[in-house]
Amino acid sequence: MADFAEAEKKTWSTARSAGDNSLKPVNIPIKFRPDDVLVATFPRSGTTWTIEIVRQLHLHHLSNTTHHLSNTTQHPSNTTQHLSNTTHHPSNTTHHHLTMEEGKGGEFLEEYLFRDGDVEEMLEAVQSPRILKTHAYYEECAFLSSDNHCKIIFVVRDPKDMICSLFGDIKGRFADHVTTDNLQDFTDNYFGEKVYLHGSIPGPADWCSFTEGYLTNTHNYPTLYVKYEDLKQETEATISKINTFLGHPSLTPGEIGRVIEATSFDKMRGTHKEVSANTVGESGAGKTKLTPENIAAVDRRVRDLVGRVGHGQMDLRSYFE
Repeated sequence: MADFAEAEKKTWSTARSAGDNSLKPVNIPIKFRPDDVLVATFPRSGTTWTIEIVRQLHLHHLSNTTHHLSNTTQHPSNTTQHLSNTTHHPSNTTHHHLTMEEGKGGEFLEEYLFRDGDVEEMLEAVQSPRILKTHAYYEECAFLSSDNHCKIIFVVRDPKDMICSLFGDIKGRFADHVTTDNLQDFTDNYFGEKVYLHGSIPGPADWCSFTEGYLTNTHNYPTLYVKYEDLKQETEATISKINTFLGHPSLTPGEIGRVIEATSFDKMRGTHKEVSANTVGESGAGKTKLTPENIAAVDRRVRDLVGRVGHGQMDLRSYFE
C-alpha cells in the first residue's frame, strides 16, 4: 500500500510558504510505461494547452489504428472512407482514457500526495497512454530515476508574460496570500528574490531555478524543449515536433490543422476548468504592463541563467534581447 501520512502531505503543501523555498522530494510511487509522457511546466506557461495537444495527437493516432484494424478485418473496401471520417473529428474519440482524469487536462503527480488510498494502485489503473503533468522542480521529482522514467515535454514561457498571468491567477484564486495589489511591486519582489507570498500555495517559487533544473537535465531524461511563444507563432511546426517526439507517424497539414482547431482556447473553455473566459494566452503582455525597471530586473536574471546553462537545449536569449 502506498498511503501518505498527513505529516508528509503538510510538509510538501507548505514548502512554498514565504521564507521556505527549500526543495521537497515528491515521492510518488509510479512505475512508468514506455508510452507515458510527463508535461513539466512552471505555472501559467501553457500546461493545459500542451496536455490537450498531446491528448489530441494520441486520440488521432489511436483512432486511426483502431478503426484501421477493425475496418480492414470487417470491411476492407471501406477502410479509406472510415479513416477519413475518423480523422476529421479527432476530439470525438472518447473511449480511450488518455489523462489522469478525462476532460480535465490530467492531474499533477504531486497532487497524489493528498490522495487517500493506494496511490500506486490508482496510477496503475489509468489506461495507457498516460499523460502526466508536474509543477515540481526537476530536483524534486523523486518519482523519476535512471531506470524508471518517461518522456518529458518541458514548456517555458517568457517570464515577463508569465508573471503577468501568474499575478492575475493568484489574485483571483489566492487573494489572501498576496502581499501587494500592484503588479509592478509583485514583479519587483518576485524577481528581486524577496517575499511576495504568505501562507501556503503549493507550486514552485523561483522561475529561474525551476527552469535551470530542467535545462541542465542532470539525469539525461529524454526531454523535448518547447517555447510557449513557438506554440503561439509556429504552431504547425511545434505540434509536428511534439508528434515526432511522441513517436507517432507524421501528420499531413490537414491533420495538424484539425489538431490546432481541437486545441484552440475557444474549444478548451468548454472542457477544461483551467481555461476560463478570460484566458487568452497572450504573448508580449509583459512589455506593456511592466515598468522599465521591472523588465530590466527580469532580463538581468534571465541573462544570468543563460550564462550558467548556455543555450544548447533551448535558446532563451530572445527573452532579454
